[in-house]
Formats: sequence, structure tokens, C-alpha cells
Amino acid sequence: MNSKILTLLGFARKSNNVLFGFQQVSRAAVLGNIELIIFSDEVSGNTEKKVVKAAAMHQIKCIKLSTTEELSRAIGESNKSILGIKDKNFAKQILAYYSEENE
Repeated sequence: MNSKILTLLGFARKSNNVLFGFQQVSRAAVLGNIELIIFSDEVSGNTEKKVVKAAAMHQIKCIKLSTTEELSRAIGESNKSILGIKDKNFAKQILAYYSEENE
């Protein structure tokens, strides 16, 4: 995974702009309080399906990156496979790096 995205995730976490875990992210998606959802490659299909459905109501973008371990390490937590980015600018920059990486 792109180290720029990992760095941005760390900054977002330090500035309290990251939610993590199924409960927090799905609740925020239903309320429309997040800008971007990031899944690890290891998230279960059923969990992903539920969160994506909630995100679709508010047109929240979802991307799939890396492993649970790498995502967790980037935010200083352990075993986090779903992240929600609250800040529009962080989300925009992460999506830009993600697009760059997948061209």
C-alpha cells in the first residue's frame, strides 16, 4: 500500500478524524457523518455489504486497501479492518493517492 496513504491515516487519527470498527463506521455512515470508508482486504463480505449499503444512502465513497495489520498500524490501533474518515480534505487527498496508485 502507498506509504502516503498510511501517513495521511496517521495524521487523520491524530487530529481525531478517523472512526474505526463496524459499529462506529456503520452508525456514522447511516447519519452521513463521514466522507470516506476504507476496508481492509480481509474484511468479511457480509460486514462490507452492510456498511456499503449504509454508505450508499449518503453517497459516501468506499475503497478497499491493504491488510488489517497495515491499516491498524497506521492509526496506532490493533485489529481494525474498517476505517471511516470524517474530514473532507483528508478523504479527498486519500482518494487522490488511491487513484494515482491504481492507474
